[in-house]
Amino acid sequence: MYCESKSGRGCHDQLPTFFFCNPRSLNNKLNELSVVLESNNVDVAGIAESWFPANLPPELSNIDGYCTFSRPTTDERGGGVALYVKNSIKCKVLTDIFVPDDIEALWVSVRPSRLPRFVTSFVVGVIYYPPNSPVAEKLIDHLSSTINSVLSKHPGSGICIVGDFNHLDLNCVLSSSIKQVVNKPTRDSSILDKILTNVGSKYLRPVILPPIGLSDHNCVLFKPKVTATKSNVIRIKHIVRPMPDSKLRAYGQWLVDYEWMEVYNENNMQTMCSNFYQTLHESIDKYFPKRVVKRHPTDKPWISSQIKALIAKRQKAFANNHDHLWRQLRNKINRLIRRAKNLFYVNKIQHLKRSSPSEWYKNIRVMTGQSSQKELVVPNCNNHMETANAVCTHLSSIGTKIGPVVFCAMINNVFPPENAPVKHFKYVDDLTLIEYRNIVNQSELQSCATALHDWASGSNMKLNPKKCCTMDISFSKRNFIPSSISLNDHVLKAVDTVKVLGVMLQANLKWDSHAEYCQKG
Repeated sequence: MYCESKSGRGCHDQLPTFFFCNPRSLNNKLNELSVVLESNNVDVAGIAESWFPANLPPELSNIDGYCTFSRPTTDERGGGVALYVKNSIKCKVLTDIFVPDDIEALWVSVRPSRLPRFVTSFVVGVIYYPPNSPVAEKLIDHLSSTINSVLSKHPGSGICIVGDFNHLDLNCVLSSSIKQVVNKPTRDSSILDKILTNVGSKYLRPVILPPIGLSDHNCVLFKPKVTATKSNVIRIKHIVRPMPDSKLRAYGQWLVDYEWMEVYNENNMQTMCSNFYQTLHESIDKYFPKRVVKRHPTDKPWISSQIKALIAKRQKAFANNHDHLWRQLRNKINRLIRRAKNLFYVNKIQHLKRSSPSEWYKNIRVMTGQSSQKELVVPNCNNHMETANAVCTHLSSIGTKIGPVVFCAMINNVFPPENAPVKHFKYVDDLTLIEYRNIVNQSELQSCATALHDWASGSNMKLNPKKCCTMDISFSKRNFIPSSISLNDHVLKAVDTVKVLGVMLQANLKWDSHAEYCQKG
């Protein structure tokens, strides 16, 4: 992955602002994290224990305005590291750094547009070391070798390694140039979340921020001594009409007490209607006046100014060690975000499911963080090579969503053809060959299996003989020789029961196995 965008002129040399947190599952905390990153003007954010599953669509882990890098864990739950880098900063994964499968680490090269002369670029690492993990020595070796390799190849690089190291001893990694800079507890009374860097003298002391959501790990903010002013983002203006409970009660009392004389004293129906609506609109403007609010372009539509203000108050309460107030605000913010998201769906989206399904689907994609549909742009229709490359690039950008469709299209002409000696039934990636013949005739299944293997090889596909099998059905009184079918020199296993599209078929054509299978299900 590679991200790049042009920055405006007149920028000063600036070091990036780093942020790290262990949210213990980021799946339901992306909205809050987005607000925290925006309010602190964070350039690079490292995440440990993201809990992103390996098959999670990329758009469900994205944050608007940031490039996303993720290395999910292979376990069913827990672990995983991720990194968010502002879109205005060039960044790419360092593929030349080998990371063992049992180590949770992610290495990304970060190159802001204007850096001070003493640093050419940044190498950012995100590490998660689980408690009592058996890979302690291997992780230490990995960190040491990676740091030495980076500094030998790129002596002017800045290094910033953020992570949850738990109680791992890092003395072997630290040196005269690499220092651990976090000096305040990040979980209870322990410093578990740490930052290793060789540019610590150019940065302020790390600031400890409150946890994300209900996590038990505090966040860490690492800002340079010379901070950049926030970019002049054009705020989007929205007109809202707040309706607090006090105003609703006052308006309800007004409706009960008002006599509507300007309506009853008129004889003309049109005038009565006009007076009614005029009085109604004036009262609404009186009790619920309109307000113009400004929103950041990346704010979700259900994140209100009230929620953002409460997050700022929560940050302040945490900084002032007001633990009771901080917990109250934390719980209140979590409730408000859930309620705001549900109300947004009920009031703005739910009715579209019947009236406009396409708009409903589009809004659901927005709520779930999925990007809009990408259009296929073909540069030159007369050049077949450019057209093919454009189609491949478009399909690869869509990712796994289009994968099953492309696969079905590729195997649409799978062997055998209609005039083959055996019948075939295909459903997505399941293919069943069926041959019925006289017991004295020779089987054609072997030739079909060979042709199937040749077709797959020619289509750059590989069959898996271990998932293939054969089953013979015969009620002849003669001695029946079971068929022996091989696929790529691998003899297929002969079975008496096979599962085809959820149905258990038996060689004796009975239903014992299927009935037992249904009973277990």
